[in-house]
Amino acid sequence: MPRSAATTGVADHVLPPSGIAQELTTYVNFLNQPAFRPGSPSLHEQIEQAIPEIAAHLLQATDHNFQHYKTSTLSRRILRRMQVLKIADVANYVTWIKQDQQEPQLLFRELLIGVTAFFRDPRSFARLSDEVLPKLFAGRQPNDPVRIWVPGCASGEEAYTIAMLCQEYLDKRYLNEPSATGLAASEQPAPSFQIFASDIDERALSTARDGIYPVGIAEDISAERLERFFVLKGKRYHVRHRLRERVLFSSHNLISDPPFTRQDLISCRNLLIYLGPHLQKKLIPLFHYALRPNGFLFLGPSESMTSHGELFRTIDAKHRISQRRETAITRGAALNLATSGDSHLPPADVPSKEENKNDIVQVMQRIVLDEFAPKVVVIDEEGQIICSSAETQKYLSIGEGTYQNNILKMARRGLRLGLRAAIGQAKTKRRRVTHENVSVETEHGKQPVMLTVQPMMQLGEESGLFLVVFHDVGLPMNLSVNAPNNQEEVIARGTLDRTADLLIEQLERELSTSRDDLDRTLQEMEAANEELKSSNEELLSMNEELQSANEELETSKEEIQSALERIAR
Repeated sequence: MPRSAATTGVADHVLPPSGIAQELTTYVNFLNQPAFRPGSPSLHEQIEQAIPEIAAHLLQATDHNFQHYKTSTLSRRILRRMQVLKIADVANYVTWIKQDQQEPQLLFRELLIGVTAFFRDPRSFARLSDEVLPKLFAGRQPNDPVRIWVPGCASGEEAYTIAMLCQEYLDKRYLNEPSATGLAASEQPAPSFQIFASDIDERALSTARDGIYPVGIAEDISAERLERFFVLKGKRYHVRHRLRERVLFSSHNLISDPPFTRQDLISCRNLLIYLGPHLQKKLIPLFHYALRPNGFLFLGPSESMTSHGELFRTIDAKHRISQRRETAITRGAALNLATSGDSHLPPADVPSKEENKNDIVQVMQRIVLDEFAPKVVVIDEEGQIICSSAETQKYLSIGEGTYQNNILKMARRGLRLGLRAAIGQAKTKRRRVTHENVSVETEHGKQPVMLTVQPMMQLGEESGLFLVVFHDVGLPMNLSVNAPNNQEEVIARGTLDRTADLLIEQLERELSTSRDDLDRTLQEMEAANEELKSSNEELLSMNEELQSANEELETSKEEIQSALERIAR
């Protein structure tokens, strides 16, 4: 055990027993100094004030910028280094880190929090295996491997954990189960996977590349998996070559280097909690850019995506599994995060000479689309417009005040109620919905319109995108007469009467449809209110239970304090 602890590299001192006793005595005497109180607010304030200067020196010495890490994390780690060095004054530590050549590297290693383990949070990994992996490998061809990125991999346990889950799924799916076509499973071409694991800690990456771990991992890995994926040599477990070749470890700075792209899954667990809000706001869009359409993001239990609902759809809130949404995020937005290093981005497509030639069929299709096809827009589940065809101002308009990208707020008068109803039905039923008997005012009169809202299933059932189509039905209806006075006899009175009858009939249909839509909306509101009331009652019940639990905790606290007093006596 002592040799194992010494070889991990995390021990501050490696000493014989007599030296350990002397070091503990010196350390206790240091903590008892009046000038040094680890819990003192003034000491933490002094450290926070010195963080910019310390971070600037770290950047110069290690080429890594910790300026935007969480202040509390930086403060705790700097305080620990001061305790190890027995430096009571912050100014003296700033001087020390500038003069000593090894201290920047030691503090750098201290800031690299490599807390990881195999199958950490087992239920979350079980959920990932049951819900996400089948979707990643569904319909995948052998020449198109599933790509997975594990940023902040530390010593590689998380990357190997995901590799084991992927291999188990493939072995179970393609070696044991018969196919739907009746072919033997072994005759089916099995897909493959590739895991990219990255970190800035070269020492941790060296351990990960070797794939050698102490016997203590048996507490986290089942005996079956140990026998299947590891080889016991002496008192070390070695990752088998079959699993090892599936994981590629590389040095990569998530903050400054360009991201890996075209990933199907990104597993970034318990890393964002150490970063400040400024970095988190930049990294979440970067993950969105790095994922393929409908790709998945797997975070740690203390990390949340609630503030980025426009980029990711929550699949499992408890286990922090999210799916990429289709948004208007641009390639340039992700490139702004990359300030140095070689780009992992694919080269831009350069059109060939053949593609630049005008083709009669393409020109014909373009004319039909521009002149005769109905106008369409693509929206997400929240109604935000992702893209649209040209010339949609007849149906949508930009109002005054703050810019709105929501289709319901941009819809012109007469369309909003029917559009809201059609979108609601399409979201609920997940099928195409047609809504007639609505109209919009134009300069030529009242134009009858048919609305069609259709889920874009081609991008996957969980894409959350909908196609909204505006169909003009007939010609605009107008009762105004602009003929000169000397030609009034040309206009037949019957024509005006028929137009008026058609307009009245259209208005009656619209009124009837609007009433139906309002009735449906009221029913949905009543159902929602009932659910809210039920949720409120559950919350009140939970509140009472929490209050009861709090009282029990207070009682337990008093009992513990009483016991401590007895022990002290």
